[in-house]
Amino acid sequence: MSSIMNRGEFLHSACAAAAVGSSGRLLAEPARVGVVPTADVKIRSALLHLGMSMWGGYLAPGEKREPNRMYARTECPTDSAVWHEITSLMQQRKYNQAIIDLGGGVEFPSHPEITVKGSRSAQWMRDEVRRLADMGIEAVPKLNFATTHDAWLGLYERMVSTPKYYEVVRDLINDAVEMFNHPRFIHLGMDEEDGDWQKKFVHVTVRRGEMWWHDFKFYLDCLERHNARAIIFGGGIASVDESRFFKEMPKSVVQNVGMYGHTLTLEIAERGFKREGGEWWGRMLKIMQGLFRRMSDGGYDILSCASNWKWIPEKERHLVKCGKDYPQDRESIAWLHNYLSKEIAPERLIGGMTAPWKPLEQQYLPYWRDGINQLADAMESHGWKS
Repeated sequence: MSSIMNRGEFLHSACAAAAVGSSGRLLAEPARVGVVPTADVKIRSALLHLGMSMWGGYLAPGEKREPNRMYARTECPTDSAVWHEITSLMQQRKYNQAIIDLGGGVEFPSHPEITVKGSRSAQWMRDEVRRLADMGIEAVPKLNFATTHDAWLGLYERMVSTPKYYEVVRDLINDAVEMFNHPRFIHLGMDEEDGDWQKKFVHVTVRRGEMWWHDFKFYLDCLERHNARAIIFGGGIASVDESRFFKEMPKSVVQNVGMYGHTLTLEIAERGFKREGGEWWGRMLKIMQGLFRRMSDGGYDILSCASNWKWIPEKERHLVKCGKDYPQDRESIAWLHNYLSKEIAPERLIGGMTAPWKPLEQQYLPYWRDGINQLADAMESHGWKS
């Protein structure tokens, strides 16, 4: 508790004086405070999907929705009661960070045309950032700009790497910075940008080589103007040449590296998982072998990404085509952190994030409760304080 700057009260400390923006509107106190990671003190984070418009691959006519799959939504499905229950559980389990997926979940003041039905207002987001901070939880915006996950951009997802696209991206980042009262981190996603992941899409866009790096460095420039630090999914390394990744990726970028399932091995890649993700998934698993250590040895800060998303309640398993090939992730989050405690330098692991990869709806509450509790239990078992 003491590792947070006056956890639960830090917004009312030295920065308690209100700030007034250029528009003259009275702003909430600065929220640029959070846990300072050490070998023993870690960020304890959860990825919360306020919106669900980050995935393409809309269902074809007659295709059934499977309970463990993610699909783009044309409305914001977040249930307010579920949102409050999960954030309250996070407070109880001593979480100090929430990474909030904004795509299709909030109205961006600069571009209301991309708003979907049910999105929260910008003022709701500002108020929620303040409420979470009062609970000791640092709010971090997530804007996924990988082309596999940018359905939330509406028409602009078809304008990638054009002058209009860059203009819109800068506007949206500016909006996020304002709504989150100048956060110290912004998550950029950047995972799974590959043709295999877009094979069901009606519009396919994949950047390679110089174009990927050009656009990524543009995003970083937008963040640096606000003194915000980028977080990206470590899986993004599969979209670029690995040797170039380690040469050109700034050490300031936090690597949000995941490994799902304590039996996640190359043998599984050759069975069910390879069927699901095609050649990309098989290549991805080979890359993931030892990736944590390579990231750590390369001097990158790592925020682990653990998930129970493949855990399927018994009553739903008959609905899942490939269920028998999935490790049931009842213990995978604990397994991952046992692995990390031995695999990488303790000072390089800045924390852990749980990602159930489910909408915040009543039917998925078991996943959310389970994922929140699993990560807290795993981190506490290693004596990692928050």
